[in-house]
Amino acid sequence: MTFSTTIDWNSFKLSPSSLAMPRCPTLYITELHFQFCIILSCFYLIECETYFWKEENFCIFRMSSSEDDNDIPDDDVCLLRTDLFGTVTGTNAACGQFYLQDCKWDLTVAINRYFDQPDNARLPPWIRRMVSQDKDTVKTMHFSILSWNLDGLDNRNIVSRVNAACDEILELEPSVLFFQEVVPENFEVLKRRLGEKYQVLENNDRYYYHTSIFIHRTNLECTEHHVVDFARTSMNRNMFIALIEFDGDVQLCLVNSHLESGRKESRIRKSQLEEIWSLMAASPDDVTVFFGGDTNLGFGELKAVPANVTDLFQDCGSPVDACLTWDPATNANLNIPKRCRQRFDRIFVKASKPARFKPIEFSLVGKKLIRSSLCHPSDHYGIYCKMEKIENIEPVDNNEEK
Repeated sequence: MTFSTTIDWNSFKLSPSSLAMPRCPTLYITELHFQFCIILSCFYLIECETYFWKEENFCIFRMSSSEDDNDIPDDDVCLLRTDLFGTVTGTNAACGQFYLQDCKWDLTVAINRYFDQPDNARLPPWIRRMVSQDKDTVKTMHFSILSWNLDGLDNRNIVSRVNAACDEILELEPSVLFFQEVVPENFEVLKRRLGEKYQVLENNDRYYYHTSIFIHRTNLECTEHHVVDFARTSMNRNMFIALIEFDGDVQLCLVNSHLESGRKESRIRKSQLEEIWSLMAASPDDVTVFFGGDTNLGFGELKAVPANVTDLFQDCGSPVDACLTWDPATNANLNIPKRCRQRFDRIFVKASKPARFKPIEFSLVGKKLIRSSLCHPSDHYGIYCKMEKIENIEPVDNNEEK
């Protein structure tokens, strides 16, 4: 028998007027209607089966054999208990749903049962793998330093230049900022733009231009800071020293300095560097010391560094694009011969024992031209080094060294 019919796809109902058969006051299912329902049911079952047997969805539907639908809380309560289970046990939603469903959604019973199980033995293998991966995943803690001579002695476009520098700094958000050639005009902008995220360690401001250290308000705490004048200087140069605690368990000593400027001052500059080496050597073994700033050291001036001190630029593989921090060939602020290209700005580290940081990135900042003034933020490029904190430190056995 063949029926001519019209299907309304919006309501999925057969139009009675189109059925070529006698009307009947009782419920009557046509052959075509019956076949159509069978087809829809098959599609529905296929979709449900596909979703149900995916591993990530299996635990959502799994119920214990003794569980009654009346014992299941509403969706919001189930979600809340799953989140609480994960917070207490450090596991994921799949594990939480497995235990809660097995315990009729009793949070206390589920948590106790989880901790009573040796190595989560009752979990299905695929959930046990997921839980194991979650426990093994440790969020890597990073620490970073940016050092930048802001060229405060050049008053041309000083406000727009320091604002451009702040823009780049806020994009990176380094842990520690070393500034050189800080003057009242740019210092006020630095404090206003960066003060919300950074604690400003005040220098004593005895001189018109000076150095400054900013530390991020997250995971960093300053215990003390002070300024030590160099024994030899004709330019009022000094060491700005800060003792810092990072992430609650790492002791840092930060040294920011601007060594004597000029080719003729090479001997004084080297004597200042020796004072810094001595300071770093005297630091305790459990303290990581970072010295950074504008060293004014030419390529031929620094023959070697102490055995326990390294240059972070070299630790990161001496990237070619981060070598020249003072470069008349690429910097629009300098009107001098382009052959005078130097790596004046450097960051050195004396690692603690055991070492707490692994350098992973070294790059330059401040290479973008400011369109409004057609200059760079400074005649120096800033240097930025990012490091990973090394976790799970084992104490050094002094007897083993002997």
